[in-house]
Amino acid sequence: MTATESLTYQQKYTLTSEELDKLTRELIHSYPPKTTDRFICYLLRGTDEVSNLGRHVEKEVFAEMVGSTDGTMSEFYEVYEHASMFFVVLDAVFCRPAGVLRAVKNSSAGLPTLNDAPEHIGITVDMFKEYHKVEKLDSVWDFATIAVRNDYRRVEGNLISNMLFRAMDVRAAYEGIEHYVSIFDTHIRTVFSPLGWAGEPIAGSSPVDYEGSYDSLFLYFHRPTTTSRVAESVDKVDRQLRSTAEVFKRRFIDGEGVDHRLMFQFSKNVPYDSTRKRFAKL
Repeated sequence: MTATESLTYQQKYTLTSEELDKLTRELIHSYPPKTTDRFICYLLRGTDEVSNLGRHVEKEVFAEMVGSTDGTMSEFYEVYEHASMFFVVLDAVFCRPAGVLRAVKNSSAGLPTLNDAPEHIGITVDMFKEYHKVEKLDSVWDFATIAVRNDYRRVEGNLISNMLFRAMDVRAAYEGIEHYVSIFDTHIRTVFSPLGWAGEPIAGSSPVDYEGSYDSLFLYFHRPTTTSRVAESVDKVDRQLRSTAEVFKRRFIDGEGVDHRLMFQFSKNVPYDSTRKRFAKL
């Protein structure tokens, strides 16, 4: 049985307006916001139909950027759907998704970045583990996608993307995750590297052409070190980006203006309403 066959619903990368509205309202009704803020963030299992909200945003944004289709998205992620987690920011005022970050846990299917590494950069899983001193792949998450819909990219000083980074990182810390892997092309590196999200090339590898994106790097991130780099970036970044870096630091490291919007368990020290957990816990 494949990962896709084990799902109890049809994963879809394009939803109708009616389907978008139905799933969004179902999510908000099943797990009501604990704040009156416009933007809130949920953690959705890839095995739950409501995670199609995240897939819809992924495909919409990647179709715009690299020409992705429902078919290409489905083919690539088919074996990883059951191990995917979607951090989805919702616009509670207009009742629609604003952005998504997909992280993939290790499973029998492996991790997308490491599965593609042998073909593209000649690095096997064993080579990766030895080079980066990773004992268990269960301590690694694949930072697979981040996508913010066009109307929301400049809202409140990049709030949506900042929320998504914070959401993934605090949940990763909560679950004991120490490492990330990902693939960043030139555009993504230009946006995130000045903020401290730079990573290092997996096993010293070089940029390659990958999935329609040129000059892509297969990257490794040590999660605690990345936090330190974000803190240090404010003093190193160009003056014109300093205010952006300062805001990102406060949101990403301190959770300023973000943590009360996270609709899932992310800290053993923060009280949690366990009576409403259909979408909140993995």
